[in-house]
Amino acid sequence: MRSRTSPENNRFVEAEKSYQRGEILAHPNLKIFTYSELMVATRDFAEDTVLGRGELGRVYQGWLDNKSNSDTPSVIAVKKLDSEGTLGFGIWKSVLNTLGRLSHPNVTKLLGYCSKNNKLLLVYEFMQKGSLENHLFRRDSAVQPLPWNIRFEILIGAARGLAFLHASELYGFFTQKGRRQGFYQFFEPSNILLDSSYNAKISGFTVANVYPPEVVDGKHPFFYVTGRYVYCAPECSPLSGDYLLSVKNDVYGFGVVLIEMLTGLSAKSNYGLVHSAKSEFTAKGNLENLMDPLLEGKYPSKAALQMAYLAIRCLQDSPEARPSMKKVVEALEHI
Repeated sequence: MRSRTSPENNRFVEAEKSYQRGEILAHPNLKIFTYSELMVATRDFAEDTVLGRGELGRVYQGWLDNKSNSDTPSVIAVKKLDSEGTLGFGIWKSVLNTLGRLSHPNVTKLLGYCSKNNKLLLVYEFMQKGSLENHLFRRDSAVQPLPWNIRFEILIGAARGLAFLHASELYGFFTQKGRRQGFYQFFEPSNILLDSSYNAKISGFTVANVYPPEVVDGKHPFFYVTGRYVYCAPECSPLSGDYLLSVKNDVYGFGVVLIEMLTGLSAKSNYGLVHSAKSEFTAKGNLENLMDPLLEGKYPSKAALQMAYLAIRCLQDSPEARPSMKKVVEALEHI
């Protein structure tokens, strides 16, 4: 039996607690920005300040004059939603107050919001390196390939963020026992943002992440999929018609991202990537034909194999057969 004070046991305890390095704040600490303030910050939402475009709107880079408020960063990201939709600002405000209570080093911080004329703007901390999608799939030719050690640390950070969200009871759906269970739903490389040191933070929260009380039994009528189906588990894909959502859906999505990290290929752009990678690895038990050539062979073979095995576990068809994100964190930190 290992001693409680042994280095091995200490490492196990650290791995077990790593996803808990955040907290649920007693009250949201959100600033209400004025529309004119955000217009000035983004130079009237100029095209050259656009950081990205999503199905709900655009994200702009902004610069604030913080001489009177040192608590707010000088550089921000402003997500300008196309509209509040049919839910109205009342539900959106409840959503924002919920997300404003989440504090974790691997979850993008929501700083505040602005509502004006049926328009909603969300203000987040600015992530200097942009999305994992941009770096891994080199959407920008100026971006350098990610080396193995950075890919590995990004995966651990993202896993910790997901595990923290799963442990939270602030958002998500209501189970049959009436307990709220948190999950993320849209885990993919575009929603993993990187700071100046390549630390990963989960982003992309919308109203779909915080469901109103009428949603029960894990079925969510607002669930939508637009090209994200490759990250959806079989039980919640558009083909199933059931949309049975749970934390194990996120685990499946994490498995897809693991495959993308190993191969350097996008599951969105390479139809059947997950199936072919699983079949290749299961049949041959090696990764020679799968690994990203941009790594130039500079990766530890044993660690890569362990990551591939973990991906296979995450991608099981049955939700019950997939590990929890807590177990995923432990597995990664012991590689």
